[in-house]
Amino acid sequence: MNYIKNLKNFIKFSVEIPDDYYGYLITHVYNIRQKYRIRTFNSNIADNIQIVWKEHTKSYRHLCSLLTNHPNRNMHILPKLYSFIDYDGTRYNHYDGYKRSSVPHVHSICLVNPQTERKFEALVDSEFAKIVNHPCLPCLQRIHTEKIGDTEHDMQTATGYAAKFFTSAHANLDRELSGEQWFEVYPTPRH
Repeated sequence: MNYIKNLKNFIKFSVEIPDDYYGYLITHVYNIRQKYRIRTFNSNIADNIQIVWKEHTKSYRHLCSLLTNHPNRNMHILPKLYSFIDYDGTRYNHYDGYKRSSVPHVHSICLVNPQTERKFEALVDSEFAKIVNHPCLPCLQRIHTEKIGDTEHDMQTATGYAAKFFTSAHANLDRELSGEQWFEVYPTPRH
């Protein structure tokens, strides 16, 4: 439980939108079964999450390449993502919506630098068609985006929604069992 308490404090203090940044709540939905030719998704939580993080990292890299010509040299203007694994149905009931056989999706708090905001807005307007339809990302079904308001309450609401499954007792139990990472921050040197 200390892990969740520390994470809440981390998010509370580190996901403050600087005055010149723009905040978005982004949901990435994947169809892993098609690419990996799986009839029913693996009941091993760690394998499911590892596959989804791999696909999510690829989609983040592609987003960065659309926002700037040299992402590795321009890391200071890349969008900052605080990403969480989630499962369908957890908004209403943390326990019933979660099934070990279901495919997870990813909610992210995205902070966009003003230097890349026009390009990012163009991607939002096109529903991220250049990313969703890219041949190297066949598992990505759709990206849904909502702009986060300017108040602290708006950010807390969006962060609470993005991390709703992560902070649930059910996820805490599975996190201890699987040892898998259910939270990622982008960019990092390995992304």
